[in-house]
Amino acid sequence: MNENISPLAKKFINNSIKNGTKIPKTAILDIEGKMKTKIDETAPWNDISSKEILSKDGFVWKAELKSGPLVLKGADYYFENNSEINFALYGLIPVVKESNKDITKSAIGRLAIELMVWNPWAVFMDKNNEFKDVDSETFSVSFEIDGEPVTVYLKIDENGCLKEVYMNRWNKLENGLYGYIPFGGTVSDHLENNGLKIAKTLNVGWNYGTGFYVETFYFNVTAAEFY
Repeated sequence: MNENISPLAKKFINNSIKNGTKIPKTAILDIEGKMKTKIDETAPWNDISSKEILSKDGFVWKAELKSGPLVLKGADYYFENNSEINFALYGLIPVVKESNKDITKSAIGRLAIELMVWNPWAVFMDKNNEFKDVDSETFSVSFEIDGEPVTVYLKIDENGCLKEVYMNRWNKLENGLYGYIPFGGTVSDHLENNGLKIAKTLNVGWNYGTGFYVETFYFNVTAAEFY
């Protein structure tokens, strides 16, 4: 473990892994929940059933989204500065297929924040990463993903359990251009498996911490395996 981590970061990571537990490289998660495809309070919710493979090198998220009788099947992925979103109606009729520098930059932010909630241990092992206590409950983690600098903020309770997570993440602005938008949310439950503890239930969205916050994701991890 990185010996230079801050006191709050140490409290968090010690709470997330029991002594003697092998530090995993990869998490495989079953995730259910809901999501909106637009940053809009009036946008409909889509039911999610998905599986994700997550490591510090990237992720693959295979999902099925349902809204009434409509079903979208597809996947998102990020690996080595490459990312794609690819979904089709009933898995047959293409609806979304996007891959560009902005999609990739946003995916890097997604990877950063998901590592903190579901697979933080490799990040905490890296001696090049920087940890700072911000206040009595909050610390920041700054690191790079394929050359892109990221900083994620984590708020913990008195036992070290994660309560909130947030960052500035790349996405399309209201004017149609791209820029950084506050993104994050709250953790209301945790899942433990073989000496490892991760966030189980999350409510997250865009413009987090502002008066314009729109919750766009509700995630519930129903199963987790680590390798």
